[in-house]
Amino acid sequence: MSQEEIHKIVCTSLRNGDSLYGIDAKALQSVNPDIVFTQSLCDVCAVSYPVVLETCAKIVGGPLSKEGIGPKVISMEPTNLADVLTTIRVAANALDRPEFAETVISQIENDLDTIRNAVDTLPKPKVAFMEWHSPIFTGGHWIPDMVEIAGGEYEMCNSGDRSVAMTSEEFSKLNPEVIIVGPCGFSLEPTIRDTLKMYKKDWWRALRAVKDERVYCVDGNSYYARPGVRLLQGTGIMAACIHGESVASILGDELVPRAGYLRLTVDMYEHIAIGE
Repeated sequence: MSQEEIHKIVCTSLRNGDSLYGIDAKALQSVNPDIVFTQSLCDVCAVSYPVVLETCAKIVGGPLSKEGIGPKVISMEPTNLADVLTTIRVAANALDRPEFAETVISQIENDLDTIRNAVDTLPKPKVAFMEWHSPIFTGGHWIPDMVEIAGGEYEMCNSGDRSVAMTSEEFSKLNPEVIIVGPCGFSLEPTIRDTLKMYKKDWWRALRAVKDERVYCVDGNSYYARPGVRLLQGTGIMAACIHGESVASILGDELVPRAGYLRLTVDMYEHIAIGE
């Protein structure tokens, strides 16, 4: 299924008020949780908050049940990188482990500083982050924060803004020096496959980042779509994409997982275009 087809199905479901996801009621009942963590930031990315509340009320009790007893349902809604760190504290406090959160947050902040310091004196090229190919979606929420730390200039949106669709004309006008492609929910392999197909489009071939072989596919599902601790590695990967393998070597494999990204070269594009 193409990204365009997926987009149409998602839009139709949301317009009809249908949830894209369901909850395994039997599994939930067998676990019988005291706390349920969920999210209300994006109904496309994960099961919606109302569905979680309704299911908990029916299966294990909760805020919406007649008895009003059952698991505590906590919704996480981080919109930028600072909010993501705050949710770690919220989760730890709910589990009565506040000291654990401070340890984790301190380590993440130190590692982010390591990335920031590694690129601090380097030029800041204009970067685009594509969260979807067709239509093109900007990388929003915490992506601008990550690009800034990784040493790039980001003009697609501001920190905390939602991802929005843009036209190929708008993208061409932006004409970034570096393009990072990390479709929401996609691992590296399908991201590479779909990005290579973009070479068939005249406007894509005309972009300087494509000509200069500065297009990078990343594992969006692991390092960018989910507001968790692996955004740290996602930032390290960004730094490597923006500034090259010398920065990747400085940061090391722990901050820049080599299996999480791939630079596309023109010969890769041409091979796919000719093969199809």
